[in-house]
Amino acid sequence: MPKTDKNKHANTPQRILQLLRPVRTLLIIALIFTSLSSLFQLSTIKMAQYFIDDVLPVIESTQDKSTVPAELIEHLKKNVPAVSRMDDSYLTEVVKTIQNFEVPEDIKTQLIKDELSQFEELTDSDISAIMREISNYESAPSVQNKIDFSLSSYFRSIDVRSFVFIVMLLFISYGLTHGAGLYLSVLFGQKVVLNLRMQIFDHLQELSMSFYEDRKTGGIMSWVTNDINVFRMFSSNQLNSFVQNLVMVFGALIGLFFISWKLALVSFCIVPVLGVIVHFLGDSMRKTSRRVQDKLSDISAMLQEIVSAIHIVRSFGMESNESGRFRNENIVTYKAEMKKAQVSSILQPAIQIVVAIGIMAILLIGVNQLANGILQAGQLIVFIAFLHLVSDKGKRLGQTYANLNELLAAGDRLFEFIDIKSDITEIKNPVELADIKGNVTFKNVDFAYDKENLVLKNLNLDVPPGKVIALVGPSGAGKSSMAKLLPRFYDPTSGEILIDGTDIKTASIDSLRAQLGIVPQETILFSTTIKENIAYGKIDAGMDEIINAAKAANAHDFIGKLPDGYNTIVGERGSKLSGGQAQRVSIARAILKNPRILILDEATSSLDAQSEELVQQALEKLMAGRTTFIIAHRLTTIQNADEIIVLSAGEIVQRGTHDQLLNTDGIYRNLYQMQAVETSGDIDQPVKMELTEDTP
Repeated sequence: MPKTDKNKHANTPQRILQLLRPVRTLLIIALIFTSLSSLFQLSTIKMAQYFIDDVLPVIESTQDKSTVPAELIEHLKKNVPAVSRMDDSYLTEVVKTIQNFEVPEDIKTQLIKDELSQFEELTDSDISAIMREISNYESAPSVQNKIDFSLSSYFRSIDVRSFVFIVMLLFISYGLTHGAGLYLSVLFGQKVVLNLRMQIFDHLQELSMSFYEDRKTGGIMSWVTNDINVFRMFSSNQLNSFVQNLVMVFGALIGLFFISWKLALVSFCIVPVLGVIVHFLGDSMRKTSRRVQDKLSDISAMLQEIVSAIHIVRSFGMESNESGRFRNENIVTYKAEMKKAQVSSILQPAIQIVVAIGIMAILLIGVNQLANGILQAGQLIVFIAFLHLVSDKGKRLGQTYANLNELLAAGDRLFEFIDIKSDITEIKNPVELADIKGNVTFKNVDFAYDKENLVLKNLNLDVPPGKVIALVGPSGAGKSSMAKLLPRFYDPTSGEILIDGTDIKTASIDSLRAQLGIVPQETILFSTTIKENIAYGKIDAGMDEIINAAKAANAHDFIGKLPDGYNTIVGERGSKLSGGQAQRVSIARAILKNPRILILDEATSSLDAQSEELVQQALEKLMAGRTTFIIAHRLTTIQNADEIIVLSAGEIVQRGTHDQLLNTDGIYRNLYQMQAVETSGDIDQPVKMELTEDTP
């Protein structure tokens, strides 16, 4: 790959960041919510440590009959005078004896008295008092007070209900912030894709015709679908996941450090190893992802080509051949996908193995510290939970990194497309063409598609306003190329084209094309209503104007017979209309635009004899007073042209009226006689010639 290409690819991350600038505020808000949700999730794990180390032991101690809390002994000495001076160990045995009797109340007192007969100092009333105070102490408020007292210093100012409320609030906060983060991330991603799609579409409309003729339609569509879809997936889902996982990993690492800095240092040792793995495999992932995107583009191009020419495929019985071609392309794409999968399959296990080794080392050290009393059980459990987070979220970060390389590969392709410059540019402060007369001049015009092989040579032609000029010649003579220069689909290699004395290169492109009306031989209609197709060149046209244009093109009658009339959807490229119907709608579109200069590429070629006569009359009215260029394939349709220009090999070899040229030996008379022979001498019948548009 050339060095310049590498430099462009190196700038891809910066250019992606530039795409995010218009919605950076939304991104920041989304990331704040995502980060908060991660912090709330980490806080719930940390709360578990407090519960395990502080609250749970207290609850267990209140249920353990083998131990007597010191608070209970103090309580008895304070409230039972008979035991106030009793030894603590002696009183503890009394309490254990009472607590261990789990029998009905009606016999419990007597059994306890019999059991405590060994304690001769105690009377029946003393025993009853002790039993009563034990019962009072073991009531719920006393247990709650003890738990409250035993909570860690951080929570001593609150009670158990507040503790539970805080935990519940953390879970609710996590759910709300997580949901908000997800929604805002999707909103951010969709806005990025919306802006990117519009940027791509606007750029497509600015590119010159050479761009489209050099590329397959499916490949262009892949830019707008496959590559942008990678941006959509990453910005809507992966970016949110990346930030969430990143916060979780760093938060967990900080938590590890506060629990045990020694264990945390051990866990930090795996980070450089992971960095090395990601660095070496990341570049390979980007290259393989780029190849996959390229092959997906090729598949889209092939599929579009086959579908658009399906009638040709079937008429030639080439279904099996096309299936073979498509299968071969699919296999190449499959291999590219598997190559990417191989890199990914190495990246993910490598990360998991390194993390697993680190966790095993930390567990061994942690268990040893627990045995030596350095760590508490709750600390070790939460430490392991944080380690699990680091492992799980770290693995997901690895996957996100792989997805990031897919994004960079798609970005490489998109920015290569965006960097394509149009061959047709507009000067600063261009001239606005308005109220032109229609004088068209070709002055010493040369033109080549590939800058080498000229298809037009030293072309000189001056067309007065309102004149009808017919362009005639064999296939490849330069007729269509000449017509493409006038609306600046291409620019001449040398020479000038003037309208009313103004070089069209100095005019604004919009004002230039506003003065032109084009009716191509291959009818192009959009998949919308007939009304909208007719009004395409004048979108603010009223219904009366649309109907009048349709009548002038002899289209109103057949439109009125359709179920939905002017609101009938014509289908893709006008597929629901016959060839003649679609051509008449196209002519109505040009009539409604009412341009000063017309370019007609055999506009009546698809009409039957009756419709052709009516439309020809409408075109003659339309052409009156307007400069018109007719690309003629059937010479019977141009007999009334003011001047016929005969082209051969890109040069004007004859010019004159129909009668003048017919009486002169040359290409025109030969073409005319050939068509007459092909129609068995009846030159009034239309004859189609196999003449194609000029190509490089």
